[in-house]
Amino acid sequence: MLGIFWNFSPFLLHRCIARFICSLALLCLSAPPAVAGPTPSLATPLEWRTLAPGLELGTATFNSSPHSTEGTLLAMLRIAPSHFRFSLHMASEQGKALPLAGWGNAHGLTAGINASMYLQDNITSTGYMRGGTHVNNSRVGTNLGAFFVAEPKKPGLPLADLLEASDPTLHERLEEYNVVAQNYRLIARSGRILWSEGGTRTSIAVVGKDTQGRILFILCEEPLTPVELATLLQSLSLSLGTVMYVEGGAQAGLFFSGLATAASAGSFPASLAPRQDANAPFSILKGRQSFLLSKGNTNAPLPNIIGIRPRQE
Repeated sequence: MLGIFWNFSPFLLHRCIARFICSLALLCLSAPPAVAGPTPSLATPLEWRTLAPGLELGTATFNSSPHSTEGTLLAMLRIAPSHFRFSLHMASEQGKALPLAGWGNAHGLTAGINASMYLQDNITSTGYMRGGTHVNNSRVGTNLGAFFVAEPKKPGLPLADLLEASDPTLHERLEEYNVVAQNYRLIARSGRILWSEGGTRTSIAVVGKDTQGRILFILCEEPLTPVELATLLQSLSLSLGTVMYVEGGAQAGLFFSGLATAASAGSFPASLAPRQDANAPFSILKGRQSFLLSKGNTNAPLPNIIGIRPRQE
């Protein structure tokens, strides 16, 4: 290696060293900071409203920050599986993809959220997905650590749950449920945040379970990194266990109907009022006041969603 340098003239050697030092200086000047900025704080605390027995809506708004949009929301539904039935709605089974509210309209859903990220064919889930006997993707993703399961085939099991890939009896447990959707773990059952720091800030949809067995559909419209969102969720005293990332960016959305008297009384937060833009997260579904939250095109078709309906209608 030293022989290579001895073959250079002193002038050329000095010039190479100077170029290297200049290049290194420019790289340091142009490189982004290694540490991300602080997570935006909430402008309003998380506030809960009962929509129906076993169904609560939690909302909060963010303070302005360099990457926030005025009025951006953190919204979540807290669902008691004893009151609501979970279902998978898949384009591979139905024949076509629908917008989130379109799935709700077609199947009379009380609420819905993305079921999983999906492949470039715009049909197939990134991980294992099965609804009843219909299989959307039979392959269990080795790097996808969370499984949402619901509607057990036999009594005595939780009506809905979040399983982890590390569970020793995972495959047996998956076969015990009619609804199965796999994706990345954002937060482990132990409380450990599993995502790496950094990354692009986007809107994010996640599904979680708390220590009381309730399922949470969560949409953060505020553009955050997954770690920022996970840190925020853990600061809100939600008693969360496993949390599964289901979508990020323009495709992430949350739909729900205003079922309770609170809807007709107009007591929803002002941040859920219709917005004057092309992608206003508000719609009227079957004559009922309904809300569709998304930072993207609300008419964009989604291939796979998780929906809920009352167990006794």
